[in-house]
Amino acid sequence: MRQAITLFRRIIAFMHTDPAPPPIMRQTMTELEAHPRHGGRITVLPANENARGETADLIIGDEACFIQPDEALTAFFPMRRSTGRIFLLSTPNGTRSGYFYETWESDANVRRIRARSMDTTREDRLAQIEFDRRTMSDATFRREHLCEWVGAGESLLSWNTLERAMQNKEKALCLT
Repeated sequence: MRQAITLFRRIIAFMHTDPAPPPIMRQTMTELEAHPRHGGRITVLPANENARGETADLIIGDEACFIQPDEALTAFFPMRRSTGRIFLLSTPNGTRSGYFYETWESDANVRRIRARSMDTTREDRLAQIEFDRRTMSDATFRREHLCEWVGAGESLLSWNTLERAMQNKEKALCLT
């Protein structure tokens, strides 16, 4: 719900960057819904809401790296008008699986836009990015700011476990 509220506020703020935005006739934060005068409707639903029955010209999947393939197919595609579009917004989160990763890496006819925070010219953002560079792990910084598909750098087995497995000091377990 917190993410949905944040996304709703950003959509409304973005709409007001237009020199001639459509006037909002009614807006409620409790429903996360706005009704512009031109007859459209902006609705933001948290991931735990059932969106069945809705029809949309534009679907935005925020934090798309957490969307599973079944969720995308059963929620997004039935809601989308035949001429509608789906936008997936996310950092990689280091996971080389899931709907976002599969779509990004596929041969599908989709438009991919990589917007790295590093490419900004805003001084306040550059200062925050430099702070993050000094305080985040390298893998986290690369995922969050460079949009790279890198993991946390932790292996499944520790180096000590692998070394002990190679030493053969333990006798084989025999079951009789």
